[in-house]
This record gives sequence, structure tokens and C-alpha cells, in this order.
Amino acid sequence: MSITLYRKYRPLSFADVTEQEHVKRTLRNQLEAGTVAHAYLFIGPRGVGKTTIARIFARAINCGNRKGGEPCNECSSCKEILENKSFDLVEMDAASHTGVDNVRENIIENVRFAPAKLKYKVFVIDEVHMLSTGAFNALLKTIEEPPPHAMFILATTEIHKVPATIVSRCQRFDFRRISVPGMVKRLKEMANEEGFTVDDEVLAMVSRAADGCERDAESLLGQLLSLGEKNVTRETAALVLPGSATVQVAELLACVAKQDAAGALSSLNKFVEEGVDAVVFLDELIETLRAMLLSSLGANETLDRMMGGAVRTQVLGFVKEWGMVKIVGFLELCLDARRGTRLERIPQLPLELALVEMCIDIPVLPLAPPVPPAPLAPSTFIPISVSDLERQWPKVFERIKEVNATLPLIIQTGKILSINGNEVEMGFQYRLHADTVNQAKNQAMLGSILLEVLSCPLRIKGIYALAEADAATSDILEQFGGTVA
Repeated sequence: MSITLYRKYRPLSFADVTEQEHVKRTLRNQLEAGTVAHAYLFIGPRGVGKTTIARIFARAINCGNRKGGEPCNECSSCKEILENKSFDLVEMDAASHTGVDNVRENIIENVRFAPAKLKYKVFVIDEVHMLSTGAFNALLKTIEEPPPHAMFILATTEIHKVPATIVSRCQRFDFRRISVPGMVKRLKEMANEEGFTVDDEVLAMVSRAADGCERDAESLLGQLLSLGEKNVTRETAALVLPGSATVQVAELLACVAKQDAAGALSSLNKFVEEGVDAVVFLDELIETLRAMLLSSLGANETLDRMMGGAVRTQVLGFVKEWGMVKIVGFLELCLDARRGTRLERIPQLPLELALVEMCIDIPVLPLAPPVPPAPLAPSTFIPISVSDLERQWPKVFERIKEVNATLPLIIQTGKILSINGNEVEMGFQYRLHADTVNQAKNQAMLGSILLEVLSCPLRIKGIYALAEADAATSDILEQFGGTVA
């Protein structure tokens, strides 16, 4: 049976570990200075190097020929640990040993005895958050006052489940997801070592599919290499790799950049027909826009982690073209759509509406936001009826179109329901539309326009209550080549 890549190429030194520089540097410095702690807590997603670094650290702390904080991997202590023959390295998976008896047998009873051969007896507890309350209580005293020959390394993916009493007695290290460029570099080295050539685009696809988990990326690469093709291209990789949501998001953003609403809706519906969950896809779009927003402010780390190669270059082009203000507007539209997905019978409909609005250049804010009208005293208020307002509404609507590109598409799906004092209740079928109208910046603009056109200090209040707007909304979507069914 062949050995999986992640086992065959498990790093043997800190230098071999992909990224996590903040963790590696601190641990090496402590080893060099002789200031190691008695307990460590490694926190982070799965497959990012927590257990690997724990094993390297266990060898380094016991190595007799350590240089620069790195284990030599040649001395008897290092070899004994590497060959899994050491009784002084105790590894326990808390997921399958949750009870207090397991902790008492594997740790509490064991820690009392001096190491058999090594200088330190190292206890590595993986998925420590899975321990029971009783097990944590039993472990606490040992971690609080361990014998000088004992060291504890606890690893977890869910820090919120670890009692504060345990956390406070450990040195905490937060591991990060592996970036796409860092993952690609590591995978390329493995493929070359195995005698394969893999296109950089394919390696980037593998890295994105792994979502920052190096172990998953290495498993996917192993599947690709098992196809037997010495030169792995994108066409070959399509037989193994799942569809890349990042590539699909970039395709959609390209439609937005061209203001091609029909193309955006067509692409989205194609993705849904191919089995993509609309809500999950919307989350991916939001995450990408967030990364773009950070990039527009000069922080590219999140974008680098998510994507690489041609897709990254394309998305960076959108960042440069749109700028921070427009990206913020797109994010607001998508977040509103995300809230709307919980209420809709057609999950992708809020996203379709958001895409239409993004494609007609909606998130451009007015250069000079209107000042909200000051409310008049009741004695000076001139009442207006619903019928009078409806007669004047075309003038109001035209003025809205002149001032802002966002609201006309939404306003025309609503209906004036009633006027109470100076508050106009306008009904909408979709909560997303009502919430948009009720945003402070839109309230200010609408109030200013109503005062200008009607000489009345009116305020429009969006109400999520109108079924009649469905037909109007359908007509709008059909204009852009989309569907609502």
C-alpha cells in the first residue's frame, strides 16, 4: 500500500512547515534561549500544522545536537521519536478518549514517572476540546503544577469549548489557514519530487478547494497524481477536482464589471442548475467582496489566501477599477440579499436582484448627500392625501432617478399604502426592498426630494407587506434576461 503524500512529506523541521512563521519563530527563540514553557495551546483550523509542529517541538526539546532551534533528526532521541518508538512522547486523541479515566490513565498516572530515555516527557493532546468536564478538571491540576520533566501541548479547532482555567495556564499560539501562494509552492515541490509536472493553475485550484487546509490539498494532489498523467493539465484535473466557487465568483464579477445583468443572471442560474447552492455561493461572493475591500485599503493577505494565479490578477483588476466606495456598496447589497434568503421561497431571488442592481452601477453614492428635512411643527404642516401624492408621484420618481441610480428599481416595485401625519407607508413584497428604503442615507434623500417637489415634510417608511409587487418585480427581472421561477 502506498503512503499518502501528507504522511510521506510530513515536515521534519520548523523550516519545512508551510507558513505559520509567527509560531515557528517564537518556539525556535524559546528553544535557543532555554525559556520553554511547561504547557502550550495550539489553536486553529484542521490541517494547518498544529500536530506537525507539536512533534517537531517534542524532538527539538529533547535533541542533543539542536542548531538554531531545529532538531537534528539524526541523534538517538530524534530517531526514537521519528520511528514512533519513544515511550516519552505520549499522544492522545481526545475525540476518542474523552473521559476522566482516559486522562487519569494516559496522563496523570504517567506524568509522575521520569522519562525513560529522553530529557522531557511530552504529552500531546489533540482535539482537546472534546474532553469531558470531569476530564478537564482532572487535567487542570496536573497542568497547573507539572513536574519539571513534563511538557504539555494541547491542540484544538474549537477554542471556545476549552475552559478558561485551562487556557490561562498555557502559552497560546493561533495558527492561520495556509494561503493559496504558500500552498501552491508546497504542492509544486511535492509534485516535482514525485516526478510529475502540474500546471500552476491546477495547483491554485487544488489550494482553493482545500480552503487553507494543507492536509486536504495534499490529499487532492495525491488523487490527481494517481491518474497517471505525468503532465497534469486543467482538463485532467477536472476529472478529480470539485468546481471552484472562486472561479465562478470571478466570472460573475466580470459580468458586473461589464454591467451585463443578463449575463450575470444567466451565469448564476447555470451555477444553480449545476448543483451550486445559491446561499453558499452568496456567502462566497460576500467573502470575496470583503477580501477585495481589504485589498482596496492595502491589506492583500485575505485575497492572497483565497486565490492565486489568473483569478487573483483578474479580481485585483476589479479592485483597482471599482475602488473602496463601490465595493462597499456591492457588499451592502449582498449582505441585504443574504438576510433576504432566509425568507424567500426562491433562494437565489435576493441574489438575482442584488446582481441586477450591481450591474446598473447602483452602489455609486451621490456626491453631495441631501440634508434630512427638519420636521415642521404640527400647526404648519399641510396635510396631503394618498390620491394627491399618487398624482404627484411621477415628478417625485423622476427626481429620484436624477439623484440616485439605486432607488428607482426598488421604489417602482412598491405601492403607497397610507399617510399618517407626515409618514408615508409604502408596501413592498420583499423585506430586502423595505429595508433598503429605510436605510438612513436613503431616508434622507427621499425626504429631501419630497420636500422639494411637494413642499411637504414627508418621510417614506418601507413596509414588508405587499404581494401585488410580485408582478412588477418579475417584469424587471425579465428585462434583464433572468427568471423568478
